[in-house]
Amino acid sequence: MIREFQIYGEVVSFDTTYRTNKEYRPLTLFVGLNNHREMIVFGAALLYEEITRAFEWLFNVFFRVMSSDKLQTFITDKDPAINLAVSLVMPQTYHRLCIWHLEQNVYKHLGHIFRAHKFQSDFSKLLFDYEYEAVFLNAWEEMLEKYDLKDNSWLKNTFTLRKKKWSMTYGRDTFSVGMRSTQLSESFNGSLKAYLKSDLDIVQFFKHFERAVDDNRANEGKSKYTATIFDLFEKQWEKSLLVSVNNFCDEGDCYKYNVRTHESDREHTVAMNQSTHTVAMNHSTKIVSCSCKLFEFSGILCGHALKILDILNVKDKIFDYYIVKRWTKDATNLMAMKIKGSTEGSDPKAEVSTRYKYLCKNFIQIASEASEFREI
Repeated sequence: MIREFQIYGEVVSFDTTYRTNKEYRPLTLFVGLNNHREMIVFGAALLYEEITRAFEWLFNVFFRVMSSDKLQTFITDKDPAINLAVSLVMPQTYHRLCIWHLEQNVYKHLGHIFRAHKFQSDFSKLLFDYEYEAVFLNAWEEMLEKYDLKDNSWLKNTFTLRKKKWSMTYGRDTFSVGMRSTQLSESFNGSLKAYLKSDLDIVQFFKHFERAVDDNRANEGKSKYTATIFDLFEKQWEKSLLVSVNNFCDEGDCYKYNVRTHESDREHTVAMNQSTHTVAMNHSTKIVSCSCKLFEFSGILCGHALKILDILNVKDKIFDYYIVKRWTKDATNLMAMKIKGSTEGSDPKAEVSTRYKYLCKNFIQIASEASEFREI
């Protein structure tokens, strides 16, 4: 689990929905995605009580075990105790609320609107579609006016306290491996029923849980790389064939293209920064960014940006800048690359200490796996 976290732990989903032990305590899971976009387990705990102090203790212990002190993105439900603990332990981390749980709460508090109107479609656009804050805020006000919800206390609270945690308008710029929900662990939760029983004591419980994690790990990576990440890229390339350029302007330090996808009423802006380039193999490397922020959010180039690269005659090879290492076949070598990069030119004693910590974690992993075989 530690090794997986070192490679793929920049984005973590925290799930507290599974309950199977005798006291009906929550089994909390820290999970993420590997380079095949398959779920991996980073850690787990049984909590006695779901209060801020308990979550704060758990998060601190988790980071201490992982020898880490921060994440890029942490995804949870909207539990107030979890929210406060996250703000205390990881204030620099982007805390995202699970979209699935939010939609369930919308239905719970505004079910009458769901049944009588097309509210769900309008609210979905607020969740996913709007790229600019001004447009989002205007659409929010229009929705309140349209459905006479200006005095709804739940919506007021959801907007005022948490809009930056659930709307893609505010979340596109933060790398989240494309995750928007804690439902990532749902299938694993289902498989746990075959391993865990309510009458197990805590030692037996985690022995059976470890077996479930090992079996899940054994299934990781069976699918081909090209059938996962490359397939997502291919879909964006196919989408680029339907993209047309509506407008172009030269703003001095960058070119800007307004593009639109066929049969879509949404327009996107793609900017190419002229000053950000390097020269390699006699080709100028140009960096593009799109207002949809798919690359920043998931690490996969969008069809809009691919269209502009095609116009710029970038056809035979995608620049290394756009290849996110954690999605590649060599992702498992990332840790060694990080160690090398962090120790070059540093204090010799610090180099020894860093290598020692890295090797210890790997030896622990090897010993854990080797202990399963009697002949060793």
